[in-house]
Amino acid sequence: TTLLLSMIITYKYCHFAHAECGGCHGESHVGELIRVGELCEDAGRLNEAIACYEKAYAIEPLSRALFLFADVLIKTGQAARAIRELVDVKSGKPQMTSLNWQGKNAWIESSLARAYEAGGRNTEAEESHRKATLLLPTSDALWYHLAYFLMTRNRYEEALSCFHRSIELAPNNGRSLEGAGAVLFGTGEEEEALPYFRRAAMLMPDQVYTQLNLANALGRVERSREAVVAYRRVLALAPGHGEALCRLLYFSLHCCDWSDYTLLVRAVLALVDAELRAMRLPP
Repeated sequence: TTLLLSMIITYKYCHFAHAECGGCHGESHVGELIRVGELCEDAGRLNEAIACYEKAYAIEPLSRALFLFADVLIKTGQAARAIRELVDVKSGKPQMTSLNWQGKNAWIESSLARAYEAGGRNTEAEESHRKATLLLPTSDALWYHLAYFLMTRNRYEEALSCFHRSIELAPNNGRSLEGAGAVLFGTGEEEEALPYFRRAAMLMPDQVYTQLNLANALGRVERSREAVVAYRRVLALAPGHGEALCRLLYFSLHCCDWSDYTLLVRAVLALVDAELRAMRLPP
């Protein structure tokens, strides 16, 4: 797969070089640059992704390339550069009030918030997150970003309110449902958290952490048989998941489920043995 990606990327770069010599700088060229940038990201070639996105956004400053460019800068520890680029675009664009422009302004603020956050400038990050929701109050994703920011700073009541706003706008936003469940679970309201975790797990059946959240919540409220089923779902997605294995063994014993007791004990003992070996100092 890596070789195939490398071949595709190399071919695309040759195509771009030819197109640029011919003066091809249109919208389709921007789209191609973005696609190659995404291929580079998938292959872990982040510097090349940056180069592609930077070229694309130089051609069309308010395209999706701007936000992809900023995100990769943040991933590579260049939050300060991401902030500079976003502030330059924000200050240099026309001040228009149409819905389309308000939407673009909102996403610029959201991207800027993540860059501020990565740079440790939390006051400015919160200000940008809030500006984004004011500019585009109908976006469930922007309310989710603000809620998550607040949750990670232990401002649970405000976070829950924002998660609820996101869910009102998009009842099937699994991340917001999971976030609301996490806030309630973390503040000791485990029973209230369960419906959110159940809904999130149903909407995101392939997400290991989402299934684990549900399993842990069921275990906390002593619904052992349901917890066993939920931990089995986690292990179906991630067979060697240590926490799920240990908790499945515990809750299986708790509700006298002996169906695969021997296999579980062996798996947990192998896990413990591997952990002990990893902790041993070399001779």
